[in-house]
Amino acid sequence: MLSNNFWKKINKTSTCWEWTGYIDRDGYGVFNGNFIHRLTYQEYYGEIQSGLEIDHLCRNRGCCNPEHLEAVTHKENILRGESFAAKEARQIVCPKGHEYTQEKKGRRCLVCQSIYKQEYYQTNKAKIKKNIMIRYYEKKLEEVVIG
Repeated sequence: MLSNNFWKKINKTSTCWEWTGYIDRDGYGVFNGNFIHRLTYQEYYGEIQSGLEIDHLCRNRGCCNPEHLEAVTHKENILRGESFAAKEARQIVCPKGHEYTQEKKGRRCLVCQSIYKQEYYQTNKAKIKKNIMIRYYEKKLEEVVIG
């Protein structure tokens, strides 16, 4: 059970419960060495399951309103955020408006990739054909010498 000293440092607004005590450099409220959002979550919902962390649904790190807190995986917490990686992960179309396709090693735009390959081939046609011919004759020469 949280002490009266804890509850005295909360300013309940119409939405968030703002922490008025110590705020760390990242904007999280701290009480007796513990993050206040974790303390409040545990007070209302019980222990935080292993492998989960507390996400601020309101995006306010100084808030400890239990209705604004949810236990989620680290990946889910990151993807819900506003970082560059999170914004990129939410993109479903490439910059030219084509849908991304999900692959084993990530995602890519098959339309743009096809256009790029066609343009590359047209620009480098002579060089590509020359390399193909060189590999062909190297293989034939190897067959004659070895075989």
